[in-house]
Amino acid sequence: MPELPSSVEEYIGVPYGGLFGETVITHVVREIVADPEREFRPRYLAKMTGKSNVSVRDALDKLVDQNIMTKEYMDPQRPVYRVNPGSKRLDALTFLAYAVIDDREGTHCMRDAVFEYCRREVAFRFAGEHEREKGVSYTGASPRSLLRGSQANPGRYAESGGG
Repeated sequence: MPELPSSVEEYIGVPYGGLFGETVITHVVREIVADPEREFRPRYLAKMTGKSNVSVRDALDKLVDQNIMTKEYMDPQRPVYRVNPGSKRLDALTFLAYAVIDDREGTHCMRDAVFEYCRREVAFRFAGEHEREKGVSYTGASPRSLLRGSQANPGRYAESGGG
């Protein structure tokens, strides 16, 4: 493991290595990037981040405004927040989280994640272009689930039921 300068050591526990400061929203984003498949409630994130329920709810609402999260009301008193699966911003924040780890520990997590993401995107686009003419469809994992190492749905071509 590489030796860290003392100026970097103070930011080890801060989201994104202190790049965005130590704001509530950066702590919330760190938790979301760490487990994007989860349903989030303000109380849970307040407990995880050590921030107040009100400030966490405000941060989540900003992420909804930015189209990074969606908000659903199963109970009017306790909304549920979920990651927007099409959010490229969250993909970029995920890559940045890996970059911080790589810089700190000398690993290649981001390189591997970007490679896997690009491989999946090419396969997805190829499948989309040829789906109509070949009767083939593609099912694959979201970029964030594959970045976390999930191979539960590794993506595959499957013949569709027509023609």
